[in-house]
Amino acid sequence: MHTGVIRFFLPKKGFGYVIKDDSLEEYFLPGKNLQDLHLKKGDKISFELERKNNQIIATKVQLINNKNKNQSK
Repeated sequence: MHTGVIRFFLPKKGFGYVIKDDSLEEYFLPGKNLQDLHLKKGDKISFELERKNNQIIATKVQLINNKNKNQSK
């Protein structure tokens, strides 16, 4: 599993791009089946990479919950 940040996502158009954390490479993010995640620019996600039609795309996307601020009490 890889992690990255959404560079932009256009839900009406059904696509976006994610920048992978460890390499800063950009990957296409098809919007199919992602409507329930409500992704937006700057969101942190985890994903798999898959080759489709001579292109590497992000699949199996999951939004990473960043609610760790108040857990250290």
